[in-house]
Amino acid sequence: MSKVVLDAGVWVEYINKNGRYHAQAKTIVDRINNDAIVAAVSPITLSEIYYVSERVYKEVFGASLAKQKAEKLYNFIYYHPNTEVVSIDHKLGLRAGEIKSEYNIAISDCYSLALSEKGGVPVVFRHVENEMMPRLKDIKKDFNIIFLEEYV
Repeated sequence: MSKVVLDAGVWVEYINKNGRYHAQAKTIVDRINNDAIVAAVSPITLSEIYYVSERVYKEVFGASLAKQKAEKLYNFIYYHPNTEVVSIDHKLGLRAGEIKSEYNIAISDCYSLALSEKGGVPVVFRHVENEMMPRLKDIKKDFNIIFLEEYV
């Protein structure tokens, strides 16, 4: 079974049926559900999935249902048999800090990149983040990275 690291944006795009990259995200999650892929996430990414999905759900369902639906997504990912929530150990935390220092991107993205590097597997992001732009060429050279926006 193949393994990938999925950043929060992929999971959030999966629940956003009107999202620009929903079809691509759904294809990946369908492969997870069908035992073709194992998805790895860090606890930091999982927390980001919760709070970003709550904002998305709030727009559609209102505040009262948003928390419930965000928690349901969190639990779906956390307990999914083909999702691995990788603990932050000394090496992973240190490497994420090094990546943050070198590339100056969001810390959650640094954990996804460090986790990808540690496992020797690709990391999938929704799209190129603004803070990645100045160093995008280096990031693409230094990491096995895939952006959903490249598969439109």
